[in-house]
Amino acid sequence: MQAREVLHNLLMQTCGEMHIVRREALETMVWAGIASQRMTVTGLDRAIRSRAREKHNIKRADRLLSNRHLQVEREAIYEVLVRRLVGRQRHPVLLVDWSDLDEWRRNQVLRVSLAVEGRALTVYEEVHGRNTAVKPKTHERFLQRLRAMLPAGCRPIVVTDAGFKTPWFQAVESLGWYRVSRVRERRYVKLGSESEWLSVKSLYAQATATPRSLGEVQLARSQAHRCQLVIYKGQARGRREINRYG
Repeated sequence: MQAREVLHNLLMQTCGEMHIVRREALETMVWAGIASQRMTVTGLDRAIRSRAREKHNIKRADRLLSNRHLQVEREAIYEVLVRRLVGRQRHPVLLVDWSDLDEWRRNQVLRVSLAVEGRALTVYEEVHGRNTAVKPKTHERFLQRLRAMLPAGCRPIVVTDAGFKTPWFQAVESLGWYRVSRVRERRYVKLGSESEWLSVKSLYAQATATPRSLGEVQLARSQAHRCQLVIYKGQARGRREINRYG
């Protein structure tokens, strides 16, 4: 099958220095994930094409996922994938967001994806517990790792939702990168040379389907940050809450 051959060649190119047994196991699990569209240990084992009994396939999947050598090698693998996907783009559009891994929010994943013709291709991600999730230091280290993976001279456009605040903006701009972020109604801005702080919600009435720039503003009263503000009203999507937690 052509897809399996493409996967094999890609892993040979990106993981050439990996131990052959580990690389073959990785290829088997990646193909199982593609076939089953599930990433749990039991989901992977049931998609493995093997004469081995189910319990042995479960152990095989579990051993690979907990393999310390693979965990050490993962950043090098991500780096090769990032460089292959970004290629010669000087200003790739990178989408960054936090996502919950369980309903109790005990673990979250910080993921960066490359925007490609309406799709988002994951290029790097990290998993964090409650003690390190959504913290400025975590963001700084994440950006430093991402910078090391990107091709030299690459200055991406980093796109985030409204959950990222001033420390994130400063960290992105300190790298010489560009950023685009949404701003929620509870934030405050100071327009141009005006002395009064306005709630973002008070600007909603001015927004239309045509984006309009309000020029340079100061965002957030507690940690004022200069940036360009654009107001825009998109088509309603029927949402009642900002997210599933309200």
